[in-house]
Amino acid sequence: MSVRPKQDLVGSVLRATAILETVAAAPRGLTPKAISAALGLHLSTCYHLINTLVTAGYLTRRADTQTYTLGPKIASLHSAFLQTIHVMPVLMAQVQALHDQTGETAYLARWQDGDLVIIAIVEGQKPVRVQSLYVGYRGNAHAMALGKALLAYLPNTEREAFLERQPFPACTAYTITSAAALRRELLQVRQRGYSLDIEEFAPELCCVGAPIFDRQGQLQASIAVSIPRSRYERCQERLIEAVRHTARHASTNLGCGS
Repeated sequence: MSVRPKQDLVGSVLRATAILETVAAAPRGLTPKAISAALGLHLSTCYHLINTLVTAGYLTRRADTQTYTLGPKIASLHSAFLQTIHVMPVLMAQVQALHDQTGETAYLARWQDGDLVIIAIVEGQKPVRVQSLYVGYRGNAHAMALGKALLAYLPNTEREAFLERQPFPACTAYTITSAAALRRELLQVRQRGYSLDIEEFAPELCCVGAPIFDRQGQLQASIAVSIPRSRYERCQERLIEAVRHTARHASTNLGCGS
């Protein structure tokens, strides 16, 4: 299904947000020339946008390196955004419990407006830092155990609406990119009760996920744990059991089965 691009977009705003995203990916900062080259912007245009973002507080110029980093206004936006993400304490407790049991990074996600949204993360004792994942992260449900655990149990109409977006972006060489292959994968998820991501979202990273249901048996969230491929093989069964047990416990706490 093709989606026609909107015609009423403001180009300068898109370019400004692209600058913010580019700078965010470089914690040590970037020079205007580096930003200009990365985005293919004319240097003078880049300077105008950077100066505007500095004045508004969204970028800061470091005098010692002559580079630009994210400004203090970003922190206030982030704080305000996090206040919009409500996580039931009973579910947050289960994310913490999964982390405590496995020692690995645990995640909680929900389905919102047609895609996965991560709503909680508890970093592991030996954290695998996936730079692109954060509370509020949205998208790539097809490539993540969290997403597949949600997709497998969505109502058919919602799942089919998602599948119509194919082909899906390839995050790695192992990502499922076709609707037919993803349908087969989701069937396996329903049959075994848990989902897997073996280097599908990020290289050298494996994840195990499972769905969480409420009193009416409705899908509420998914929970998952991530681990380096080097450690996954020797503790796969333990991780799967931990994730399934935690998901069942969370569902029971929401009244599922009562």
